[in-house]
Amino acid sequence: MEEEVDTTTLAKGTFWTGVGQVITKFFGFFYVVLLARFFSADEIGIFYFVYGVISMISLFTDFGLLQSLARYVPYLEGKGRRDLLYSLLKMVALIGGLASMVFSLVIFFSADSIASFLGRPETTASFRILAFVIFFNEMTGITGGYLVGRKKMKESQVISALQTPVKLILTLVIAFYFLGFSNLSISTGFLLSYIPIIIVCGYYMLRDIKSWKIKEAEQKEVIGLLKEVVVFGIIMMTITTLDVIAIASDRVMIGILGGSKALESVGIYSIVTTFAGLFLLPFNAVLMIFFPIVSELFGKGKIEEMRKTTAVGMKWSILIAAPFFILLVSFPGFFLRAFYGEEYASGATVLILYTIALFVFSLSLLPLKTIGAMRRIDVELKIGAACALVNIILNYFLILQYGMNGAAFATMLSFVLMGALTFWYSKRLFGFDFPKEIVKPIVLMTVCALLVFLSSGYVSNILSSIPLEDFEKALGFVDSALLGKAVKLAVFGLLFFVVCAFYFAVLILTKSFGKEEKDIIRRAMRRAKIPERYSSWILGRLE
Repeated sequence: MEEEVDTTTLAKGTFWTGVGQVITKFFGFFYVVLLARFFSADEIGIFYFVYGVISMISLFTDFGLLQSLARYVPYLEGKGRRDLLYSLLKMVALIGGLASMVFSLVIFFSADSIASFLGRPETTASFRILAFVIFFNEMTGITGGYLVGRKKMKESQVISALQTPVKLILTLVIAFYFLGFSNLSISTGFLLSYIPIIIVCGYYMLRDIKSWKIKEAEQKEVIGLLKEVVVFGIIMMTITTLDVIAIASDRVMIGILGGSKALESVGIYSIVTTFAGLFLLPFNAVLMIFFPIVSELFGKGKIEEMRKTTAVGMKWSILIAAPFFILLVSFPGFFLRAFYGEEYASGATVLILYTIALFVFSLSLLPLKTIGAMRRIDVELKIGAACALVNIILNYFLILQYGMNGAAFATMLSFVLMGALTFWYSKRLFGFDFPKEIVKPIVLMTVCALLVFLSSGYVSNILSSIPLEDFEKALGFVDSALLGKAVKLAVFGLLFFVVCAFYFAVLILTKSFGKEEKDIIRRAMRRAKIPERYSSWILGRLE
């Protein structure tokens, strides 16, 4: 009997993750605007430079147990072994919590030496503050990762999304009333924003575990699981380290190789690439629910359903992400100048290259996660090692020659290699071919992006003629800086709506919606209580 894709769970998980991502990106937009407007590029650069180093160090703190948790929660759930899952949670909490705290304290007391070794003595204070991000990351990973593994996306994503507005408020309060507009305010606000998330996610995790009413697993099985998880975790630690190097080494290398304006370049590059991250919003929405689904399917031995779920997830991601891609590559200079100021408009080329890089990266995300769900960590290790090595080599030569533009181009090339290797291994491991269903959406996205890009000059002239200053003067009782950004955000929203309508119309005209998409649209209209005659007419247009 042919396996059916569980589109209901996938759609619900995608929806709630999407809600969380929208909240995060909305407040994240104002957070980045706050940094760009009130803090100098040097201060921002110090924060991101230190955070990049801390992120790399944190990979080694718990011997990969946290990465193991993300894979074993849905896997053991699929096997029906909640007793072993409970034992796993206790092991990760005890070992990971203790180890991460030790690492945090070591970095705190060694901040002077680390900053001097990196040739950036001005980063010492930030190292002391951000050292404890290692411990807080571990606690967040345990509580939030458990909820994701149990497919409780509503609780995990909405709660986690609240970290960004908390971070925004804390940074403002600390900057205005305590530490001033320095990297210390950014670091302190960032660190403290973890606390409410850990508390709330921990509450939901403990409440869920108490409802199990299970017996303790046999000691022999627990010891066997511990050995398996430790070996798995150490290899996963290596893989994650390589992934972080492939993705985040650009900031660190710009900081080291960028010359006298290195930290300023890190600041601009970080702001621009964060803005480019808008493109990954729909992919993250699908990815968060996708991984526990395929891990559980693998636990049940349903390989064919794994293949189909991967293909459907890829198509949905591209369909939702296309408007972001079109918008970001068509109006890079306009949006950077409007949101962050003239200084950041120099990152327009970075925005285009990095958005393309993220698109290439996103194509490999779901197949790579399927390989991870199969626990083929040897394959993940090979892919990660190849991409990390290529990225470091390319970054070294291209940053010296082209600065931050070279870093973005190096990232794009390393992601191309990642995609090629991922699809090659996917074919070998679970018979996964590059889905024909996604070819048409990709081609249509590229054509639409080219058309909008060619007309972007004309559109930019129209946008420039909009009397934004008159709106600000008419509402003079509102803070001008905040109002200005709100108006420009509204312009971004209007453009996004137009691009969405344009791309959606192209999809309808080219009959690009498949059975799964029509089924989800039908259910959504039924939930929205749209009259049958209208829903039938809409579905008829999709045939």
